[in-house]
Amino acid sequence: ANAKDRDGSIAFDETLDDDRIPLHFCIVGNDSTLHRFLGAYIYLLQQFPTLVEDVQLNIFLIPSQTASNHVATYLARKDEWYRKQVFAPFLRQCVMPALLLEQETIEAYDDAAADDNQSDGD
Repeated sequence: ANAKDRDGSIAFDETLDDDRIPLHFCIVGNDSTLHRFLGAYIYLLQQFPTLVEDVQLNIFLIPSQTASNHVATYLARKDEWYRKQVFAPFLRQCVMPALLLEQETIEAYDDAAADDNQSDGD
């Protein structure tokens, strides 16, 4: 529940949402991905409204390097914080180095897990 503050800014009234359960979704992808998510959510609202009546939905929209998302681009143009903290960093190459596992390492892990499963069954 948002309300206008005296100075015209938007103030959040926490008293109305205290009992609601926060449900966070992080959506990474193009416009089609966002569209499918919203379509599924609308279907859920229409078919099973009691499932989501006590839920506070929070959607985090992350741009993808491989596909354009017009909504994320629009948010970046209108919201400086989103542009600097979310949009720009996610469009660049990942800052953290990727963990590369060689096939031998994966096979050794699988073998160890199989050995553990066999010893548990004895």
